[in-house]
Amino acid sequence: MKFVLLILLAVGDFSVFLLFVIFGKSEHDITLSQSYIRTVIPFSIAWFTISPLLGGYRFSTIYKFRKSIFKIPIIWIMSAIVAIIIRSFILDRSIVISFVIVSILVQGILLIGWRFIFILITKIFKHNFE
Repeated sequence: MKFVLLILLAVGDFSVFLLFVIFGKSEHDITLSQSYIRTVIPFSIAWFTISPLLGGYRFSTIYKFRKSIFKIPIIWIMSAIVAIIIRSFILDRSIVISFVIVSILVQGILLIGWRFIFILITKIFKHNFE
């Protein structure tokens, strides 16, 4: 059952990147496929590579709010910086500071919010997951 919860957590994390693209698409005149390539792919690559290495998917992190509230933002900032560099190479453009700030803040808030909801749900239904 714990493996299923890890998959659910990863799907939720990925959904954060998709949600950011959907928000961004409504603000900018680009297609969803362009947004996907420009944003979802670099942020997903960075997050799903760096986060497991730094403990973002350890059971002690994903089930404990106190540990998660400190660890996830640090992992997110590291991942986001790498993602922005990857994105810069994909687009063959310089890094735009306004995008850096918005993407780190908005996706960070969404990611931390999702992780908090996940922790609450697993605590409420803990007996069902064991």
